[in-house]
Amino acid sequence: MRPIAQVRTELRTDGVGQVVLGVGGLLAALAIGVAPARAVVPFAVAALVLAGVQLAIMTRWLRGEAASAGPPGADAPVEPAGHTVRRSLIKLALFLGVLVLMVPFGLSGVFGGVVAGIGAVDLGTSFWLDRQEAGRSVTVFREVGTSPFSGGRRAIYTRPTSASTLDT
Repeated sequence: MRPIAQVRTELRTDGVGQVVLGVGGLLAALAIGVAPARAVVPFAVAALVLAGVQLAIMTRWLRGEAASAGPPGADAPVEPAGHTVRRSLIKLALFLGVLVLMVPFGLSGVFGGVVAGIGAVDLGTSFWLDRQEAGRSVTVFREVGTSPFSGGRRAIYTRPTSASTLDT
């Protein structure tokens, strides 16, 4: 069985990193002299459109799966949180590279909006997941992808959060 990682750790790391990169893209566009309206409006539109797509597709799927997920196999190894963060940082490094390439063309604000919109939804979903896990006394896991760029639709599992729950 593939290793599993805490979904909350993935979402929170991706979300914070993407929002920071997105705002950085907007600031870079402003710093190279793009007029504020020409930077902020496309940033906001891109962020809202991508956030809407992310909410409609990915988040709905994850919320449905998390609500009905069962336990993984007993032999499923749990990826350490540090490894999960490292996987997320690889993806964020790629976004940073694309962002840097877009700065000379004045497009970093648009790309920043795309990244920030997705990141904001990831952050919101991580906080929703906190409440779900606390209310159900479980931790939600997802299979680790085959690469840092694996899509989010991977098998979802839950495990009880306390040893006392394991005995029942």
